[in-house]
Amino acid sequence: SSVVLPDSLISIGYRAFIKCTSLSSINFPSKLISIGDTPFDYCSSLSSINLPRSLTAVGSGAFGTASTAPCKTGTTATLYVPASMAVSVYSAVKYSCSVVAWVYAE
Repeated sequence: SSVVLPDSLISIGYRAFIKCTSLSSINFPSKLISIGDTPFDYCSSLSSINLPRSLTAVGSGAFGTASTAPCKTGTTATLYVPASMAVSVYSAVKYSCSVVAWVYAE
């Protein structure tokens, strides 16, 4: 299943979508500023994550921990990352994913 968040949303909080195992895609609003700690923990079907250019903060384990990450099964999770957030997003997922395809937006 997929989720479309309202355009007015600027922050996704702690564990907002925890254990949404059928969540395969999520449409982040263009005004999103921050993603808290572990909001997508146990979202094992999430395979494509397109982060908006407005993003300025990504919490620890934002896309799960080593045993609960979307890409824990060895499949590739694709992250579309604003170039300005590359280091922050890498820090948030480096222990989460064994295989990740990174796509940087200019």
